[in-house]
Amino acid sequence: MGYSTTFTGCLEITPPLNPAEIAYLTAYAGTRHQPRRSGPYTLAADPADPNAFGDPDVTDHRPDPHAPNLWCDFAPTEDGTAIVWNGAEKTYSAEEWIRHLIDTFLRPGSHVAAELAAPVPGRAYPPELAGFTFDHSVTGTLHAQGDRPDDTWSIDVADNQVTAIRT
Repeated sequence: MGYSTTFTGCLEITPPLNPAEIAYLTAYAGTRHQPRRSGPYTLAADPADPNAFGDPDVTDHRPDPHAPNLWCDFAPTEDGTAIVWNGAEKTYSAEEWIRHLIDTFLRPGSHVAAELAAPVPGRAYPPELAGFTFDHSVTGTLHAQGDRPDDTWSIDVADNQVTAIRT
């Protein structure tokens, strides 16, 4: 049992993501985010097992403290021009996930950009991250509708600044 929210709209990305960014962020959205020996940027070793129950790199099956919760339900479009909801049931922490994607991977001065310049000892950095440009601006609105008819709100993003607006 849980609570479902559906999202419509998109968050435009300027300039569009390149193929390395699209591939990594799509896989990142399909990976269960839990503590790993190799760090928070490692993707599921076996895409056929997104829960990673057999993955020896996973140290705990609770959410990784570096991520808003276990699943990121927002991914880039195929052409890399936007971030959209992937249609998953029971999406939680939507505002936090959007902020996380922008602050960790997309904006100038993002966390990964800083870490690639000064790597954290013992942390793995997937090779796809070397293709990231960290020069993106995200703008747009995602409209949210919860299970209850009166539960409507939006996530507004203007030049990488994320705001949730409750109606």
